Amino acid sequence: MSIAHGVARTSELTLYPKGEMPTKAATVAMAQAGAQPAMLACAPDYMHSTGVFGVWSVADRSTP
Repeated sequence: MSIAHGVARTSELTLYPKGEMPTKAATVAMAQAGAQPAMLACAPDYMHSTGVFGVWSVADRSTP
């Protein structure tokens, strides 16, 4: 397990600090938020500029 190949072995823990015991509705809302994490995306131009995805070019959309 000391090589960087294969399936990732990671875990996530999300904490919701509260000053009091959360209500049942608040607990359900926290669980739903954790079940559908936000996905970050960047522009194709930026991905191309990094050069880590091999040799490809960004689609030219300057004309219809």
